[in-house]
Amino acid sequence: MRNRTKWILGTLIIVLGVSVYFNYFTPTKESYIEDQPLTEKFKTKMALATGYHYQLKPTDKKKANQVAVKMSYYEAGRYIGESDVQYLPIKKAGKFTLSVVTDNQIIYPMMSDGKTKVEWSKITHDQPIASATGMTLLAEKKTPLSFSDYQPIAFYGEAFKTNLTATTADKDAIEQATAANNKQLAAFDYLYVFSVKLVAK
Repeated sequence: MRNRTKWILGTLIIVLGVSVYFNYFTPTKESYIEDQPLTEKFKTKMALATGYHYQLKPTDKKKANQVAVKMSYYEAGRYIGESDVQYLPIKKAGKFTLSVVTDNQIIYPMMSDGKTKVEWSKITHDQPIASATGMTLLAEKKTPLSFSDYQPIAFYGEAFKTNLTATTADKDAIEQATAANNKQLAAFDYLYVFSVKLVAK
């Protein structure tokens, strides 16, 4: 009986060791970004607060020194333009958060990796913000992250419809926000879509 217990225990230790090795010590084959639950350090009562973690493959680690995040504007489903791109330094932990603070007619978008905080210019609307929704846009657990294309990761929207929520249909529409005549986006009065990519040294 003792020998069997030792055998079972030894097998479990080996399986656990192999799992830990492949999950934490083997280099990732593709760079990716994924949702990250907000820690106490990042938790807030803001209208939108989403956390992200990114992991880079070895060749990208050598090339990249920043993540670039831009904010695209839409009004009643129509593309208006983009904000200045903001940057965070690449760090070993690979974590950052996006936040939007609302104050009457003003919104303040910002992001932080815990040490560095950067802010976009405040946006003033012609009337108080009445109904808003926001959420992450990452559909896959690990979404590819590259130098060439911006990956939509989050949105903040102010709605015409007071009962509008971040439904799957809203999310799918916003993921394809650059498509022409997107009727789903017309439900939003103002819409801000945040996207990220890597920046080479």
